[in-house]
Amino acid sequence: MEDDDVADYNCVILVGRLRQDPELKYGLDDGEPYCRFSIIVNRFIPEKDGTNRKETAIVDVMALRHQAEMICQFLRKGSSVLVVGSLRSHEKEVDVVANRVQFLDKTTASGIPMPAVSRTVEDDEEESR
Repeated sequence: MEDDDVADYNCVILVGRLRQDPELKYGLDDGEPYCRFSIIVNRFIPEKDGTNRKETAIVDVMALRHQAEMICQFLRKGSSVLVVGSLRSHEKEVDVVANRVQFLDKTTASGIPMPAVSRTVEDDEEESR
């Protein structure tokens, strides 16, 4: 079987907490909104002595368009999220481009009930057609 015959699948699913407040920015070429943020993802590895060792990863995430606006409006450092996306490599770094960001907290950082928002990049693309 040749490499061209192998089906590739690039999907990442992570649950973690925002490392810092997200910041909304706009593309220089197209003016489209985007935000970059990092999430802290923990996993616990069983040790031979019966204890669990905590391993922490920091993952950079990029969200686009309306999804980016909603993230910046409602999430803050420490907010819990589920991110579904794909890996993207550029230069010497790898990050996740979010297709979906699910807000897992019941209230915002200021105590206001969290809206039932779960948008995907595909939803935004369909709206613009």
